[in-house]
Amino acid sequence: MKNRHEHAVRRRSFSIQAILIVDDLPANRTYLATLLRHHGYRLLEASDGDEALAIVRADRPDLVITDVLMPVMDGFEFLRQLRGDPAVSETPVVFYTAHYGEREARALALSLGVHEVLTKPVGSADVLNVVRRVLSGSRDTDRPAPSAKPPLEFDREHLQLLTDKVLEKADTLRTANARLRGLINIGLEFASEGGTDRGLERLCASVRDLFAATYVTLGILNPLQRTVRRFVICGTDAQWIPCGDALAGMLSIVVAERRTLRAENPGGDPADLQLPSGHPEVHTYLAAPVVSPSHVYGWLCLVGPEGACFTEDDEQLIRALAGQVGRISELEREVRDRQDAELALRSERDRAQRYLDTAEVILLALDLDGFVTLINRKGCEILDRAEAEVLGRDWVETCLPLRTRDAGRGNGHRGE
Repeated sequence: MKNRHEHAVRRRSFSIQAILIVDDLPANRTYLATLLRHHGYRLLEASDGDEALAIVRADRPDLVITDVLMPVMDGFEFLRQLRGDPAVSETPVVFYTAHYGEREARALALSLGVHEVLTKPVGSADVLNVVRRVLSGSRDTDRPAPSAKPPLEFDREHLQLLTDKVLEKADTLRTANARLRGLINIGLEFASEGGTDRGLERLCASVRDLFAATYVTLGILNPLQRTVRRFVICGTDAQWIPCGDALAGMLSIVVAERRTLRAENPGGDPADLQLPSGHPEVHTYLAAPVVSPSHVYGWLCLVGPEGACFTEDDEQLIRALAGQVGRISELEREVRDRQDAELALRSERDRAQRYLDTAEVILLALDLDGFVTLINRKGCEILDRAEAEVLGRDWVETCLPLRTRDAGRGNGHRGE
């Protein structure tokens, strides 16, 4: 009885379909593995094509979902070697990549027998639909049947694809580095100018140039009422937020929730974003709160032309810049608060000193060790000493007249 039960359990476990996820980024593997495991599949993972080949030969998964661009062995080479091994050549393969749109890459993948293509980012429903379709054995009838390419032809096309991708990556990296340098320079310039009118205006102009925005707005808020204290705009003559007004629409969400918003507004009507009627058109926008860890100082908003969308990279950069501006504003506020506190303390000391100096008796303050911390004008006159000679000195040893000290000591001796 026990043996029959164990055999049934093993048989059910063998019926679970296994899927191998191949990607050099753990986050990508985790997303697919979590999703598919939740729907009853057995998951295997590999970080490159070479590791994936070994797993396929050892575990014979029912499906392989692989990235294309990976170190050691990329998806194309993995697929070619997989198809060249008779023992595992029929294993279904799905490409899962953000770099799969070029006509040459698609043609090469189809010629090697890739079954489907998932383009990052992809929704869970699309993933499940493709997996079920491939595992059921159905194929897209519009796709041509795989045809073996001669090794030399494959190597030539593969090398061309990799070369193009490296050049594209290099161009992207150069552009990203240039934008990052621009971002750093904007932050340094704002740090030197501070929150002056000139500093805010130059900040808006620099941001507009860096992100190729149609216009940029920057608002600074009153911290308690959350009304607009200062408003700067670059790229349009419209002045749609008078100082003293409360925020409305999507800008109020940015400030209240301390989060970045990036979206399109088809038609450009500002009323669709609950913005004032005098607001210029907004086709695409990217707005970020100007914040420090403890305060919200305002917002920074980029507006783009119709048909040009801000990207996720733009959002990350503007969030970093807005945070940098917020921290600089925080430092300025702390400096102002410290200066105000020092000024108030100095004023209070001056007031106390004036009061003390009008008294016709000695008034002084001692610390716990008997050293003078404060003395009035009358005390200095009686002791015939300047204030600087008295402050910080021991009262008994330094400030009492010599005869008084000697008398005190004499009385002490007599008392003994």
